[in-house]
Amino acid sequence: MKACVKPCNECPFRTDSLKGWLGPYHNPQELHNLVMFENPFPCHMVQKGSVDWDEVGSDENPLCAGALRYMKLGGKLPVNKELRDLMKALEPEDLIGILRNINELVKHHTV
Repeated sequence: MKACVKPCNECPFRTDSLKGWLGPYHNPQELHNLVMFENPFPCHMVQKGSVDWDEVGSDENPLCAGALRYMKLGGKLPVNKELRDLMKALEPEDLIGILRNINELVKHHTV
């Protein structure tokens, strides 16, 4: 399983991302649930066209680095071993500038 090395500038999980921009998701709660329930979450900047959900985490459709960091900061320990290993490899400095929980996500993206 592969993830982006760092969150892109437009990543909705960054503290300095565009407020209110969630991509195709309707609200912060929907985005939070998708990530915390371990659904595959591809980087929106890398994906090309529609996503084959079986390919998320591949070289062509890597996982969102911001989502991994958000999960870690939120205290989520994934059941999926590959996802858990990616999260464990994150260093403390990788977590700087990432929204930490649902409260911060909602506050940041409610405009």
